[in-house]
Amino acid sequence: MRNYLADVGGLSGAAGTLWRARGQAKWLLRPHADAAYLGWVGQGNIGDELMFNAHSHVLAPRELRPVGLDGPGRRLMNGRRPSAEVLLLGGGTVLNLDSWGRRLDKVTRILDYERLIVFGPGAEDTEFGIRRGLVSEEGQRTWRRLMSEAAFIGVRGPRSQHTLSKLGISSVVVGDPGLCVPLRRISPHTSLAGRPQIALNLTGVRNALPKMYEWRAEVARAAATWKRRGCLVNVFGMDSGDVMATLALLQQFGVQADKWIDRPSVSSLTQFLAGTHLVVSERLHGAIVSANLGVPFLHLGYKPKSFDFLESIGASERAIGIGTPNFERVIEAGDAIMGDFLDAQMRENILRLQEEFRRNYDLALS
Repeated sequence: MRNYLADVGGLSGAAGTLWRARGQAKWLLRPHADAAYLGWVGQGNIGDELMFNAHSHVLAPRELRPVGLDGPGRRLMNGRRPSAEVLLLGGGTVLNLDSWGRRLDKVTRILDYERLIVFGPGAEDTEFGIRRGLVSEEGQRTWRRLMSEAAFIGVRGPRSQHTLSKLGISSVVVGDPGLCVPLRRISPHTSLAGRPQIALNLTGVRNALPKMYEWRAEVARAAATWKRRGCLVNVFGMDSGDVMATLALLQQFGVQADKWIDRPSVSSLTQFLAGTHLVVSERLHGAIVSANLGVPFLHLGYKPKSFDFLESIGASERAIGIGTPNFERVIEAGDAIMGDFLDAQMRENILRLQEEFRRNYDLALS
């Protein structure tokens, strides 16, 4: 049963078994899908699910079916070749990465499809990727060939657009799909009653920029200061290990979190963050959900993708993690926006991307 379109690697335990079984069954019983989705999904990351939900919402009632990440095979077990009207390369930073170029290349050779569209992924910065062994000239030649066949190429932000332009690939900025999931937005005039609430998301990820480890500690020190002022300090996780890493770091500075939620559903995360006065998130989609909701946020800018998104909504100043680690900078930045929601220009930029999201989709599918 391995090496078919529905074979997704990366999940473990009962969740992974259930995901693979469902995927296998769908492609086995119904080899044709309205739209096949290649992108990060089913790996236990809430940001990935958020993006997949955005695509599913826009495409409804058409089915959007994930394609496995683990080397799809030539045929399904009943001998019929899988097919789809649309092959969608979706969310996450996948463009310009050698590994994802190979994945997409393999899927295009196996799946019968009418149209390839690219909607919302980010492109890895070439210099950053080369330094980390993720991008090569051979891989970029593959991407040029694949993108020449795409009917539509829409990317997360201006940095992704610039990266592709240097490869001779034209694209438009459509924003991150997670920004366009229908969520209950908070009015900028809503009054938040009670003690100020700070929501933190830090990780134990070790492939971040060198100073990120120090910045995490400085954020925890800032949280200790806010706690002494009477703020509630809450913790949320977007991926495996986030909550444990954040709680452990807070404890080093004598902070006991008031409440936490570990890898929630999109709806429960929305409820958790909706009454928050300030979000400080290392995970990019913690910032994206906050922007979608209208909640004030700061983001630890640890990779080029962080600034790709922030620049797409005119929020570059919401990035921390640049320069010398200093908890006073975190406090100053947080105090300046706490409880004030998003400024008018940022809200306008977000609403514009949300309104254009469906129009761009209609254009891509037309």
